[in-house]
Amino acid sequence: MNNETLRDIKPLLEISDSSYYLYIGFLIFVGLFLFGLLFFLLRKFWFNRKVNIQKVYFERLKGVNWEDTKQSAYDITY
Repeated sequence: MNNETLRDIKPLLEISDSSYYLYIGFLIFVGLFLFGLLFFLLRKFWFNRKVNIQKVYFERLKGVNWEDTKQSAYDITY
């Protein structure tokens, strides 16, 4: 029996490990998702900024020509 080799036992097979690629893919997906979310939030806040009316009126008041009183009165009241 020592001279006989066992014929029914096969050597170990190498099983491919794809968890590394799944992890990298998951990180790329999460990164793209967070980048997109940040992009749309910043875009939303950028386009929905409110104008400070008080500053606008103050700048208009600074730009009035006070030499022509009639025109300056029209500019102020409009």
